[in-house]
Amino acid sequence: MSSRARQWPGSTSSAAGHPSAALVLACVFLFCISWENAVVLPGLGTVGRLGGVLAVAAWGLHVLRRGRISRLSAGITALAVYLLYATATYFVRIDERSAFDTAITTLQLGVVSLLLWDVIHTREQLRLALGSLVAGATVSIVLTLAAFFGQYPTKFYDRYAGGNFDPNELGLILSLSVPLAWWVAREERRWPLRTALMLYPPAAFFALVLTGSRAALIAYAFALLYVLYDIFAGRHFGRRARAALLTGLAACAWGVSILAPAAIARLSTIGSELTSGTLNDRRDIWAAAWTVAGTAPLLGVGVGRLEEDLKPYFGEAIVAHNTLITVAVEGGVVGALLFSAFVALLLLNLRAVRGSLRLMWVACLTCLLVGTFTLTWNYRKLTWVLPALMLCSARLHRRESPVTGRPPPDTRGAP
Repeated sequence: MSSRARQWPGSTSSAAGHPSAALVLACVFLFCISWENAVVLPGLGTVGRLGGVLAVAAWGLHVLRRGRISRLSAGITALAVYLLYATATYFVRIDERSAFDTAITTLQLGVVSLLLWDVIHTREQLRLALGSLVAGATVSIVLTLAAFFGQYPTKFYDRYAGGNFDPNELGLILSLSVPLAWWVAREERRWPLRTALMLYPPAAFFALVLTGSRAALIAYAFALLYVLYDIFAGRHFGRRARAALLTGLAACAWGVSILAPAAIARLSTIGSELTSGTLNDRRDIWAAAWTVAGTAPLLGVGVGRLEEDLKPYFGEAIVAHNTLITVAVEGGVVGALLFSAFVALLLLNLRAVRGSLRLMWVACLTCLLVGTFTLTWNYRKLTWVLPALMLCSARLHRRESPVTGRPPPDTRGAP
């Protein structure tokens, strides 16, 4: 039996090899994440929230039927403990600035992470989950192109973002899916779908430029490194294929420079903004955030409170535009230590992954790190979903070598 079809203890596929309802709804939830703001249901919230509720409900029934969940690794435990602590900081100081909704969202993110850990056990299930994320990001590309050609810019002049997303956040969402799409394409044997997946990087680049997000463009560059490395160092592509792929990227760059010169002009200021600018006042915001941190150094100011606590400095509530700073200020020293432990275990688990899958996760997590340097993504689903899926990948490779205890070499042409 091949490793792709192998069933592991705790697998959620049926005996006939069909995915369980919990896995299917988890994939639907993953599909919705990248365009969830486009559809808001009265009384229910975004379509992503509805997808999450249905997936958790199906998973709950699945767990009740089995009477247990999969054994937790140290990495997924650290992730859950940090999010549980972040939720508990709501009680550090309860007043009119307290963010109850944010606390609930943080708790839900922990539950969703455990859900993914419990339902994804095989390479095929992982491919299905990652493919769902890419499919959702593709919807956002289509929505962004529709906004551009329909001339519906965001409130930010000459910037476009489909699905009612902030342009910077959408740019990062599109970038994060670049290594995912490429890896899934390498796994795919049906050439029409494989070709479509390989067109994702240039399509995402086109849409990303329309968002005018400088930070997302830098993150995209890190994601693209995995694709370029695979093209030139791997054994999958001949000269003609390499030339065709590079020509596609160049054609997209040329096309968007003709169609959206304003976006190109904004993106061309990346160098000057990094060396002599204020990163759109982010440096001032970060300095004020550290001042706020001094008011509650040990346990932090509480989940979701930083935005309101910055109001006296800027005259309005404003996010810190930096995920790590938000972790440290809202969670204090305790939160920073728990988060550091989670990151350390995440990196240790990354060592267990081999071949193209490891390179893919290195590119994806680097892209996430770079992108969240200027964004407050503590409560965004992808911030926790992607590490949870990486931990599933590490468990997958460990289980594929039960005898030697060593992960197997990548059999799909990885260097």
